[in-house]
Amino acid sequence: MKIVKDTFQQFLILVFISAFAYGQQPTHSSGPQDYSKVDLNNWFDIITFIILPIVILILYLLWRKQVRNRKSTPKN
Repeated sequence: MKIVKDTFQQFLILVFISAFAYGQQPTHSSGPQDYSKVDLNNWFDIITFIILPIVILILYLLWRKQVRNRKSTPKN
């Protein structure tokens, strides 16, 4: 009987948490229908969605290589 009572309490807690989370949704924020697709004729879109991620990936790979080299080099 205790399991049923605990399960019911957990269910009520989840219901109330989801109700409060939904109640805090802003009413005047823009929705997904307000945005347009990525326009590859626009330089800002090209830099933001293609060039910047590639640069970040290259910098991350170089950083990881440097960390690996530091770990493999014995300390004097």
